[in-house]
Amino acid sequence: MGTYRAPEEIMAGKLDEKIDIFSLGNILYSILTGLWIYYDYGDDTVDVHDVQSLITHGNLTYIDSRYDYRSFGEAFLVRLMNICWFYYADQRPSIFEVVEMLEIANEINEDLTRSNIDTVYDEWIEILDETIYFIRE
Repeated sequence: MGTYRAPEEIMAGKLDEKIDIFSLGNILYSILTGLWIYYDYGDDTVDVHDVQSLITHGNLTYIDSRYDYRSFGEAFLVRLMNICWFYYADQRPSIFEVVEMLEIANEINEDLTRSNIDTVYDEWIEILDETIYFIRE
């Protein structure tokens, strides 16, 4: 069994495609930060049981809050990553919802770039929350 699995995989729960969504959160983390997930637990010597215990207790890896403020794209990826990491599989988005969120976020980011609008964090979060809420309903 791998180290960085979804909680339901570690605890031998009911498995469906949502385990892949959890893994997508891990991939997004690495893409965004350039770090291995739970990087502070070492490299090849990481204790699998320590990391799995963190995951099964709902303790996510550290995400620097500066990613929320540097750009719309980074703020979006942090939000998407966090919903991919929802503890309960039935609360995670489907892959179709993820794709739709990515498409909408890309359009918004292009509009912001074309308009040369210098938006602030509060506006990003409002747009992100509205987008995610709309898709998830």
